[in-house]
Amino acid sequence: MRSESAVTAGDILGALDSCPSGDVLVVVGGAETARAARIALNSLRRPDVSLIEVAGPPTRRHAVRLGLELLWPAVYGFADAVMAAIDARCGTRVLLSSVTRLTDPNPGLVDHVASWLRGQYFDVDVDAREVRRTRTPELTLAPGDLGVLAAHGARPDDLRLTSLPALRVEITGPWASAPWRAKQWTEVTVVRGSLADSVQLALTGSKARACPSCARPVTGVHCRFCGIVVPGATRPNAPTPPAVLVPSYSEETHA
Repeated sequence: MRSESAVTAGDILGALDSCPSGDVLVVVGGAETARAARIALNSLRRPDVSLIEVAGPPTRRHAVRLGLELLWPAVYGFADAVMAAIDARCGTRVLLSSVTRLTDPNPGLVDHVASWLRGQYFDVDVDAREVRRTRTPELTLAPGDLGVLAAHGARPDDLRLTSLPALRVEITGPWASAPWRAKQWTEVTVVRGSLADSVQLALTGSKARACPSCARPVTGVHCRFCGIVVPGATRPNAPTPPAVLVPSYSEETHA
């Protein structure tokens, strides 16, 4: 478990200075960190650096970033396909102490009132967009191969995380980008299947286009390095040597 302080533009510039020459992905999550990264990259104007902003709750972002870490420079242009593939295999639940400030998903009036009562917990299924009120501090998780955990505030002593995978990592804040806005919460994302397999499938199954400006592969709307929209024809997929999962514990940024 590792804690990361707030990331600044200077931090990102320092990290890039230590990177070897060649293409670099700067992967960030959360509005404040993304803003710092944009300031840093705008000052550099390096054509070999791409900013990847990962959306979603903190543990889900971290799971996606772990998959992006398995890429190598020749396939950085497949980042969009890889992010979509891993996100599709994620399931996220969170246990909240209150939903009075929760807006997405939007709980019912009864749940808002119940937030003021002692001994109430709220099980939020992010994917199903459902909120369930309970007196038992428990999250029943879907089966999976990797668990990513995060928490804010004191956890209940009798908290139970049913079906939590044996392979797991816990990350810590800062949590300015977390959407839960409760005094205490525990969030868990479970990834179904191997991250390495998800990345391999995304690489082999994606029909990349060649950027007409830099010739890098493109699997999203625009080239991740040039920024131009690339609607053109498809190109052969890049070779896909075996990938090895090497987890990282940085919650907010990775370069």
